[in-house]
Amino acid sequence: MKEFLCFRVQSKLLGLTLVTCIFLGLSTVAVGQGSKYDSLAKRDPFISLAKKEAKSDAAEMVLPPPLGSRPPGLAGLLISEVTVTGMATGPEKQMVILRGIDDTTYFATEGSKLFDGFLEKVTNEQVMFKREQVDTRGKKRVSSVVKRIQTEDR
Repeated sequence: MKEFLCFRVQSKLLGLTLVTCIFLGLSTVAVGQGSKYDSLAKRDPFISLAKKEAKSDAAEMVLPPPLGSRPPGLAGLLISEVTVTGMATGPEKQMVILRGIDDTTYFATEGSKLFDGFLEKVTNEQVMFKREQVDTRGKKRVSSVVKRIQTEDR
């Protein structure tokens, strides 16, 4: 058996009958004959906003595989998983000393490949990486990451 509750109000001045029915949580209002209430695209104030999940048009970034299933060495580490611990200067180029989350020290130069990008540029004060990420729609996003040398006093 379906339950509903209706209220009927008659107006002698306007000559109209107003009927409000509540059925399964949805409300409809009929005024006169054949006309219906239009909410004018306003939300129902009795529906909780906390229940709705935010729908986003933005695609999410694809998560990298776990460390054990990536290639060995520096090529298997993410840019966020390395710390710049020092620099070594040679006659032709600068070399960066990186420490990974696997507690191993790596030496890298400009162009060295990491799992999610590569080492773009080395200066005396900082190291610049290019991070390449792919979202769930297959779109590639490139961003720059700058890291400074981490010393004991910082």
